[in-house]
Amino acid sequence: MSRLKIVLAIAGAPVVLIGLISTKIDRGPLSSPFIALGAGVAFGPVAVGRMEPSA
Repeated sequence: MSRLKIVLAIAGAPVVLIGLISTKIDRGPLSSPFIALGAGVAFGPVAVGRMEPSA
């Protein structure tokens, strides 16, 4: 499996997950964009340790 396919699968997984549970998210106190932001921070390159910020 090529690296591009792996990266696209990892990037698309949170979108699919949020889409599957969107009705439960709509009933909750947090909005979908806020949850997506939290997922991006939690699973982003800095959190995973793949990239070190220079500043």
